[in-house]
Amino acid sequence: MKSLQLGSISPTLGMVLKSGTLGWLQDRVDEIIVQLGAKIVGEEYDITKAYVINGVVNSGAGANYIFSSGLIMYNYQFFKVAAATFTTSGAQVPVFTMGTTYLTDSAHDPVMFTDGVSRNIHADISVTIAAGASGSGQWDLSQLYYLNPTPMQVVTVTHAKWSGSSWLKTVKDSTGNVTLHGTLQCIAGATTADIIATMPLNYRPYATLQYSAVKRVNATGLYEPCVVQIASDGKITVYGVNTALAASDVIYIGSYSYYSRP
Repeated sequence: MKSLQLGSISPTLGMVLKSGTLGWLQDRVDEIIVQLGAKIVGEEYDITKAYVINGVVNSGAGANYIFSSGLIMYNYQFFKVAAATFTTSGAQVPVFTMGTTYLTDSAHDPVMFTDGVSRNIHADISVTIAAGASGSGQWDLSQLYYLNPTPMQVVTVTHAKWSGSSWLKTVKDSTGNVTLHGTLQCIAGATTADIIATMPLNYRPYATLQYSAVKRVNATGLYEPCVVQIASDGKITVYGVNTALAASDVIYIGSYSYYSRP
């Protein structure tokens, strides 16, 4: 490991600082971060990927995003992420963009060089989040790797025939494994063609999946099997019911798990 030997420096004996020393100090920090990255992420640590160390959690629903602040590790460096609230439209997605500011105060920038030119060198690189076209920033939300399980998130039930007492919640761990659970209660007029809800962008499965579920028939109090489908585009539907859907029928969803698309 790199180490500066400073034993010869004293109150009466200084040293001339060289540009190579500054680069060497930066390399020393990079080496530490690489080792930390390998320890935190594991043997598959890749410096070209963006890992969410902390925060950056969306508590919004649908096209409305409310991101908490947090920290991302990428290419040997840690970057602060500012909290953000915005709404996407059309094909827009949450886009993460790097920006650089300089510490322009008397203790930092600008710095006078030996050629007589003052330059800013104390860069603070951070990340902001906003709605934008896919690929227009450093990363799309779907390209981030969360190291810790994301807090439980609400999946908004958007169909009017199912939005009464229905609720859905989901969580995703660091390996990309998504768990979904909840209950769906319909009102009169609900059908198996209804798109009840849509999973968030980076919580959708690689391929369309079907899961066994149980429906309580409100009119009789009896239970019967049915199927809940989560399509690769995140759309959730119900089919395979023995009797037609009727007001106040309830479908129970119990901890469905799958791996999400990266």
